[in-house]
Amino acid sequence: MTWNAAFSAKLPSNKGWAARTMGQPPKGRPGMNDPCQLARIEDRFAIANETWAAEVRALYGGNPYFHRDKPTGRGTPGSALRAAYEARERAFMDWCAARGVDAVSRAQEDEKLSLQLA
Repeated sequence: MTWNAAFSAKLPSNKGWAARTMGQPPKGRPGMNDPCQLARIEDRFAIANETWAAEVRALYGGNPYFHRDKPTGRGTPGSALRAAYEARERAFMDWCAARGVDAVSRAQEDEKLSLQLA
């Protein structure tokens, strides 16, 4: 099973959302008008984050979040770590958009917190 197939298999179905909205996407920010859509976005980010963290742990051991904003946490093009990193970044952007949070500001806040915890 490829990494993408394994990742997609873990994602919740959106059939219920489509039936409830009769095929119309929610108005405004995605996820904010539909609690089920917001939950799917959160689940997608949690799964992508844990998949990325597992790849980093497998390569380097220890706390994967020390590698998050470094080249070691991004992997090389075509690697499983790079695919996991890119999926995590997309899921993080979706999560921020659903909450109306600027992803750049949020990433900077997370970086400050990680430095405090180091």
